[in-house]
Amino acid sequence: MFSRRDLCLAAVAPLASQATARMVGGSPFPLGVASGEPDDSSVVLWTRLAPRPLEPNGGMPDHRVQVRWRLWRHNGQLAGEGAVSAEPQHAHCVHVLARHLAPNTGYFYQFDAGGQHSAIGATRTLPSPTSDTDSLCFATVCCQNYTHGRFTGYRALLDSRPEFILHLGDYIYEVDFDGTARRHPPGGPPRTLTGFRQWHAYYKMDPDLAAAHAAVPFFCSIDNHDAVVDGGLEHSEVRQAAYRAWAENMPVRIAGSLAEWAPVSRGLAWGKLLHFELMETRRYRAAQDVCATAEGVDPGFGLYRRPCDEHLAAGRRMLHEEDERRVLSRLSIAQNLHSWIALVSSVPIAALPLFAGSRVYAASWDAYPEARRRLLAVLGPSRSAGVVGLSGDIHAGLINELKIGDERIGFDLVTPSLTSDCPKPLATPLAEMRGPEVHFCQPHLRGFTIHRVSKNEWHADFFGRPTADCGRFSTTCFTIAKTTARSPSLDIRPSGTL
Repeated sequence: MFSRRDLCLAAVAPLASQATARMVGGSPFPLGVASGEPDDSSVVLWTRLAPRPLEPNGGMPDHRVQVRWRLWRHNGQLAGEGAVSAEPQHAHCVHVLARHLAPNTGYFYQFDAGGQHSAIGATRTLPSPTSDTDSLCFATVCCQNYTHGRFTGYRALLDSRPEFILHLGDYIYEVDFDGTARRHPPGGPPRTLTGFRQWHAYYKMDPDLAAAHAAVPFFCSIDNHDAVVDGGLEHSEVRQAAYRAWAENMPVRIAGSLAEWAPVSRGLAWGKLLHFELMETRRYRAAQDVCATAEGVDPGFGLYRRPCDEHLAAGRRMLHEEDERRVLSRLSIAQNLHSWIALVSSVPIAALPLFAGSRVYAASWDAYPEARRRLLAVLGPSRSAGVVGLSGDIHAGLINELKIGDERIGFDLVTPSLTSDCPKPLATPLAEMRGPEVHFCQPHLRGFTIHRVSKNEWHADFFGRPTADCGRFSTTCFTIAKTTARSPSLDIRPSGTL
């Protein structure tokens, strides 16, 4: 009925006329459509009405507006329809949880408001958790600073035909970091709900990001630039405004009030093949700003710090205590039900041997070693699943070993930034890391990672190019192989450059 290219063009078409829409109050859908967080019987469908998206109210009236939605299979059979209210207090966003769907099935969807139609989006459900699926292709992306380049990398990403995109955080940036490719809205970093809504509108109007959202479902995590840098209570009001605007503008499941939405860890499964544990690592972590030297000479903008007693303390947490218990419980159950376990984190999980091991990266699990030990210890030696970390944040492609003491239990696959630069004070120490546990490190390329998973092998293709939004991608490929069908032993081997 529709090809993926057709859907990409359908997503871009409303954006091409956005200038006219701003002048005459045209289509209410210039921010596009998106789907996300599917399971085997449901998926979230999203849009936001904003004919003039850069105005404080998006150009919408101060009252609710009815929005109709339809969902149909690829053969044209209607699978669901209904109407919802887009409320002014929530920026006229729409989150539809389409239920009673068939597992492992593709669908199309569309919205209608005031007689005008949105772009057509494509989505899909996951296989049943007990199904014997034997393969999966998905993508990981992170760190897309609007000012460091356009999001043209999504074009190459969609060529790999992933089933979904796993966004590891920093979907927006609240600061420029000297980016000159294009500008954020005027007025400085957002500090209010209105400001964060406007920031999200700028990002959503990027045609390549809009096309990606229209083509495949997303699973999204929050990192520090999405929702204000970590800190104490003095940041709580601004952070909650950032959380609320993020939820209003993303295809996420909303269990309660949007005004009080906050991220939580959650698990999902691709049949018996792969269990993903998406961990919320930012909101409740213990203070990051510890172990600073008195002389103020910590390199990497103060992020590469010497370890001290405070950062080694057993009580330091990356996850909320109750959240951690749920995470560990799900992992304990999943490790003998699935071929693979993916630990999904916005920041690197494995230890980074910076400065010959004398420094830790303060924003990562390195600075929370007891929390990391508890996470990895639950994955016992009797498990049958291979273990892979999926993380981002450091603007570098990296493969590093996950270890408990001297025992290797898996590999952390760190995806490079889509556009965000890796400045020299951060990049140089990363590029100079040495050690048998580091199998790949490239902090000078912008891109994404494509993962192709089968029962006994995990193929990771790192796509990168020197400039964020132009030029051809180079591709460095690695394969992680489980030594035997029911052994936790892993072997990594470079599989060439495409």
